[in-house]
Amino acid sequence: MQAAKPDNLDQYDIIYIGYPIWWFNAPMAVGSFLESYDLSGKTVVPFCTSQDNDISVSMDYIQKAAKGATVPDGYRIHGADLDDVREWLKGIADWPIEK
Repeated sequence: MQAAKPDNLDQYDIIYIGYPIWWFNAPMAVGSFLESYDLSGKTVVPFCTSQDNDISVSMDYIQKAAKGATVPDGYRIHGADLDDVREWLKGIADWPIEK
């Protein structure tokens, strides 16, 4: 099976990247995906799922992989935090993202 991959990210200014935390970090496939594009001038917004681990280790990984991109603080989603997720999604529209 061939992995799904967008042909071109030029039309997007903001890219949301979601992933599970595996062994305290984002999966290598996420880093490989980000490294395969020129993300200069784009904003990469990370969010993850994890029962126990925070997002901090994966943020370092995402920032290194998304060379040239602005990477705002990410968001960790805990399975029981559905109301918090709704609030986070509402707040995204208010982020001061420079273009």
